[in-house]
Amino acid sequence: IVDLAVEARFLGMLRHPNIITMRAVANSDPLESRYFIILDLLTTTLDVRLQEWRRDVGYAMGVWVPCIGHCCANREILQRLWLDRLFIARDIASALHHLHQESIVYRDLKPDNLGFDEEGELKLFDFGLAKRLHPDDRNADGTYNLTGNTGSLRYMAPEVAIGHPYTENVDTYSFGIL
Repeated sequence: IVDLAVEARFLGMLRHPNIITMRAVANSDPLESRYFIILDLLTTTLDVRLQEWRRDVGYAMGVWVPCIGHCCANREILQRLWLDRLFIARDIASALHHLHQESIVYRDLKPDNLGFDEEGELKLFDFGLAKRLHPDDRNADGTYNLTGNTGSLRYMAPEVAIGHPYTENVDTYSFGIL
């Protein structure tokens, strides 16, 4: 319930084409069990899309011939898949840039938290671990003393994993791993 209240707080102030939109919220206390929010419908996640891309690339690569390499590759499909991935990467970077401009660190970037709406537009969702960075809380070296070991280990920046102070750059690390 607390994560839902945190998500509602962030989504209520964020407007970006690559961040899920909150359409409505219950008028009850966010810590009550009957509290809810209504979000845009997402039809799939990036995790599913990555599996589809791997399969499609495998088919489009053609046949492996020893001493020659791949033969009969479908270059049009490979180019389309390459462009799809580049545009998705651009949209993720745009959403993160917007969050960082708003002094928000996301801390949980992974394929399961990136979805696609019915039009195929990428949407970042699940703000349960997001945190607003306040200038008054900044250390002398520019970092913040935030909770360590937050997010998914596979995409987690080393400083988060070992509990050192960090900045919004931990999202950039997760983006690179993604």
